Amino acid sequence: MLGLGGDTLRVERRRWVVSLAISSILPLVVVGFLLVERLTELNQQRYDQEVAAARYATELAGTTIRQRLRDEFGPWRERLAYSHVRGREHFERSLRDLYYTNPLLDVPQFVEEAVLSNLSAHVDPVGFGEGEHRCELLVAASLQRRLIEEGRARMGYDPAEQRFAKPHLLIDEDRPDRETPLHWMEIDLDGPFAQSCAGCEAQLERVGVRSGERRFSLLTVVFPLPGGEDMRPGMFGAVVPAPALLREVIASSLDRWNAGADALPRHALRVVDGQGALVLPRTLPPDRRAALALQHAQPLYTRPLVGEGAPWHLEAVAISGFDLAQLEAENARWTLLISLSAGLLALGVLLFARSFWHQTENAKLRAHLLSNVGHELKTPLSLIRLYTETLESGRVRDEEEAGRFLGIVGREAKRLTHLIDNLLDVQRIEEGRKQYSFAQVRPDRVVRQTIEAYRYQLAAEGFDLRLDVDDDLPLLYLDEEAIAQALINLLDNAAKYSDTTKEIRVRCAKGHEAVRLSVQDRGIGIPRREQQRIFESFYRVEKTLVHDVKGSGLGLAVVAHVARAHGGRVEVESTPGKGSTFTLVLPLGFEPQDS
Repeated sequence: MLGLGGDTLRVERRRWVVSLAISSILPLVVVGFLLVERLTELNQQRYDQEVAAARYATELAGTTIRQRLRDEFGPWRERLAYSHVRGREHFERSLRDLYYTNPLLDVPQFVEEAVLSNLSAHVDPVGFGEGEHRCELLVAASLQRRLIEEGRARMGYDPAEQRFAKPHLLIDEDRPDRETPLHWMEIDLDGPFAQSCAGCEAQLERVGVRSGERRFSLLTVVFPLPGGEDMRPGMFGAVVPAPALLREVIASSLDRWNAGADALPRHALRVVDGQGALVLPRTLPPDRRAALALQHAQPLYTRPLVGEGAPWHLEAVAISGFDLAQLEAENARWTLLISLSAGLLALGVLLFARSFWHQTENAKLRAHLLSNVGHELKTPLSLIRLYTETLESGRVRDEEEAGRFLGIVGREAKRLTHLIDNLLDVQRIEEGRKQYSFAQVRPDRVVRQTIEAYRYQLAAEGFDLRLDVDDDLPLLYLDEEAIAQALINLLDNAAKYSDTTKEIRVRCAKGHEAVRLSVQDRGIGIPRREQQRIFESFYRVEKTLVHDVKGSGLGLAVVAHVARAHGGRVEVESTPGKGSTFTLVLPLGFEPQDS
């Protein structure tokens, strides 16, 4: 109930300090995040440059590999075309030599134009003798049929007209580099292979790339051959074994690139399959950073390897630069750094504002304490001095008046002692030096003794003091002096803030889990918004409610600390204009720590 006034001024000061703190850090926070935005933009520009460089590197490497393929396939294509014109014997000899000497040629065959127009015609695989494993023959025959289908499509066969759009002509005659056409086709073990088995699957793994659980991708070369002395025009087709292509052409080109002969130093190239698993290089470079990039880095640029539909992709990854994951990580680090800096700055400003506010509040509290305590000390001292001088001067008319003057001096001395006790208690509490002497005591004894000592003073002030104490109160661990001090503070509060109805009721009763010591008055009451703060040191309710009542704002703070020291609490029930009830709740099972 006691405490500081001017709550509105305190709120305004707090708002001013918080507003100043926010306005001081807001520009720095804005500048920080603008800096992060600019750094993010620069990183994005750098990443875009890395992607452009990676695209250039990948396309250049792809061109290099395509040139290697032209160098590999061009000569034997020209050799087959030349031998085909010379006749069957020359053609079969050249085809047999190429099959046994060139690892990039498998399942080679020539199909005349008439056979291409009629797929139901019997076609024997070329280059396989009798006694071969049945799976090998079955796979070869199936591949031959698929090659014929591929050749019909590539040579412009029109099923409706049953003729070729450009018979006897090379399908790439309009291309100046006369690049050998390479195309990927898919073989499904559960499709055309009616008698598929583990051996058939092994044959496909020998020449193709697994692109699914029962599906393989095969690279084919298909081109027409002109007629000759005893050779009719038709189509030549073959399968380019994927493992040999990787080993003989792509791996060597990739190794030269990653070794630095053709590469930009910031990037490395790798080949991955459809699931993203690393296919090439088989062995990683000794440089740890390059090895980690080839294994784990996100690709900056990706393109199919050896034509559309390929099961492989050529990817460029960053080594000296950074990929998308590194970009996002760097941006996140900058954002986190600026955010932490802004947070620390905000925390520092708020701590400064809090310290400043506390210093302001402490200065006001000191001024208030000096004012109130000075008045509280001055009043009883003035009365004691006045009546003492009156008694010493001999101007007292009779013994009755002298006794009345001595009573006033004694009452004011008790009031002075009570104020000093509160001041000393609050100082000890705030410094952590307050000590209690606990002993098992019946609480009704402490209550009765305190009431009897205070009853005469209250009666002299016109109060009707009623005491209601239960008879069966148990023994509790109490500090008698502290409980008496708390009860006196409650009685003093009740007397100060009673209006015209001067009634005070003290009740000490046993509850289910605690003894409840309550002091009830019929005074001015306390607004609900003030009831949580009245136990703070030096706090007072609004001046309009307490009028000219003087107080130091210490009494209820002492009561609250005494209650906590006894393991209990203080409860308040109050209605403005109808009075207040303060209850000291003392638990039955409390035992002091040092007892």
